[in-house]
Amino acid sequence: MEARAVPRTGDGAPRTLFSFPRPYDIWGINAGRDGSLYFDYMLGPTSILKFDTAAKSISETVVTLHGAMLPLDAGSFLFDRVNSGKRHLAVYQPTVGERDLLESSEDSSSPMARIGNDSVAFLLGSGDSARIAIATLRDGRIVKRFSFGAASINSIAATPDGTKLYYCDSGRVWSVGTKSSEEAKPIPVTNGDSIAIDAAGKYLYVNRMQNGQRALVRVLLAGGQTETLAIPPQYTISDDLLSPAAADASGRVLFEVDSANSWFEQIGMIDTSRKTFTVVPTGFSGDQWLPGWESDGRIVAVGVRLSSSLWRYKPYHPGS
Repeated sequence: MEARAVPRTGDGAPRTLFSFPRPYDIWGINAGRDGSLYFDYMLGPTSILKFDTAAKSISETVVTLHGAMLPLDAGSFLFDRVNSGKRHLAVYQPTVGERDLLESSEDSSSPMARIGNDSVAFLLGSGDSARIAIATLRDGRIVKRFSFGAASINSIAATPDGTKLYYCDSGRVWSVGTKSSEEAKPIPVTNGDSIAIDAAGKYLYVNRMQNGQRALVRVLLAGGQTETLAIPPQYTISDDLLSPAAADASGRVLFEVDSANSWFEQIGMIDTSRKTFTVVPTGFSGDQWLPGWESDGRIVAVGVRLSSSLWRYKPYHPGS
């Protein structure tokens, strides 16, 4: 990352002032009358958090993420990372470490979702060439890539039996059969920005704008009326994505919430069978993103701490 100076007129080439390494981000910049530049360097170290609904026995695995995370089995998870400017999905296993998901050298990235027990759907390629693909988890072999464009797809979920895929594209939810041909035409379902399907295969949960506000709704996969899930007025539903593993078989759904008493995003949980809402009290000092369920009933989420420092760069004038 570089800081460059550009003439106020817009004429002339940019002049590099200095560079600084990733993974820092710059949230603000200002200049003093003496030519000094002031930056706030922001660093967000990431980790994977695991805990039960009472936030007991919290474990933390430090890992560098460059996007999303999808829980798998036995403590494993799939996640985005960037190497040499290319995006790749990687699998983390507790006793093995990290490995690339695919045999292919093509770009691969989230959104992603489990397809049955042994496969995963994700985006293959980048830009206008991006397509939804399905690959095996064991050996990273690509078994299908759909022909329809996927450049603006931002959320994917699948039915527990792995027979149908749902995805969000530009505020609409679509479905397509995983056993359909690669040239299959997706079917429109409803409006929505991100989705999850419960582990019982009964409901589709949708995060979307509704009446000018962010809402979480659910609809029967077999068809039926849409039900809006209410939360207390002191909380608002984040516009961040739902994890495809956000809803368990008993109807408990996890999502991110914002409130006036916290700088960070917290994990909200609605138990649809009991009609209750709770904030999971992890005590983690940072954002908690993409909460989802593991098969053992524990919650997995991305934890992002925030570290910041203020820097001043003074102009150097040789001989002065």
